[in-house]
Amino acid sequence: MMAKKMAGQTRKTMGRIHRIEDGLHFMVGDQQKRNVPLAQVIEAINDNPDMSNKDILSVIQIRGLKPADIEAARLYIHRFGSDLANPLDLPEPSQRVLMLDECTPPLATVPLSKAFGWSTHVEAEGLAGKKTPDIQIWEYATDQNFAALVTRDRDFLGVLKYEPPRSERVAPFLIYVTENVSVDGLVGLFTQHAGEIGHIMRENLHKVCSLSAGNGCHPLF
Repeated sequence: MMAKKMAGQTRKTMGRIHRIEDGLHFMVGDQQKRNVPLAQVIEAINDNPDMSNKDILSVIQIRGLKPADIEAARLYIHRFGSDLANPLDLPEPSQRVLMLDECTPPLATVPLSKAFGWSTHVEAEGLAGKKTPDIQIWEYATDQNFAALVTRDRDFLGVLKYEPPRSERVAPFLIYVTENVSVDGLVGLFTQHAGEIGHIMRENLHKVCSLSAGNGCHPLF
């Protein structure tokens, strides 16, 4: 089936995962002319949980599928579970810790959840893309009771000047990562400075910190 013919029936969810009518599929191949059921990729991941993305590709041997697609499938499993018919809701508000913005690696949410507390990414929440203003991401993180928003976008420092209209809302702590980091790099930063970050958040000492390998969690204001 040609991608052009399916254009009116598809909606992108994350990465190259699209909703086609009632199912989720990867759009692959030249000009995304073919689709691969997400369920097929999830099954391969669940059958080989310790394999790398490239090893998974060698197992399922689907032409046009990329390592980034396996990463997107792993992110989907983390956020929504393996049962496509019954996607999981967000966990209880008390368990929602980190929300990562678009400038951070999506797959970092998986190890961060294990090391620091349940995390998600804007791409998994349907908030990725240039059409989503920063204030909308901030509002979502606030309304959904995330303890902190992690970003590499300096514009969020300006968003902090926004005063929520409802006094009962508690704004998330803003963690501004000053370095360009990989998945391992971001997880390493949080692991190394978990004590500092946790102390500032628990005591509500500041609204925002800059996070770097050299300076740790440095309060800004």
